[in-house]
Amino acid sequence: MALEEKVYTIPLRSQWVKKSRVARANVSVDTVRLFLLRHTKTENVKLSQALNESLWVRGAKKPPAFTKVKVVRDDKGKVTAMLPEEKLEITEKKGLRHKLLRRKGETETKIVMEDKAKEQAAQKDSTKTAEDKKPETSVKPEAKKEEPTTKTDAK
Repeated sequence: MALEEKVYTIPLRSQWVKKSRVARANVSVDTVRLFLLRHTKTENVKLSQALNESLWVRGAKKPPAFTKVKVVRDDKGKVTAMLPEEKLEITEKKGLRHKLLRRKGETETKIVMEDKAKEQAAQKDSTKTAEDKKPETSVKPEAKKEEPTTKTDAK
């Protein structure tokens, strides 16, 4: 099965600047999908979860102005869009469901992050946790002064 890969830089600002602030991230997702429909000449376009999260990372009001997208196209015309640091894995598993898929000529694909991207993400997480574990310099709370209590017999 031959896979074609191509990297596009998609301009998003020209589309989302025309819309209301709260609809900008949605417009960015639609712009990516329309760009890929136009440039790949197919209607079967899937966006990866990481690509969608990268468009939404700063919220609905402030999506990125540009995004780089890696596009993978298979023999049947199915197009998968992902971030450049992601890769597409084709897995063949055992089982009745997968056997039926193979008979139809379909394969199950999975999008995974490449090792470099995983290492960078792990380093960012480790630096954040190391900063969180640093002892805080705080003033010790003063000991509470206990007032002597007297018991009175109530009759």
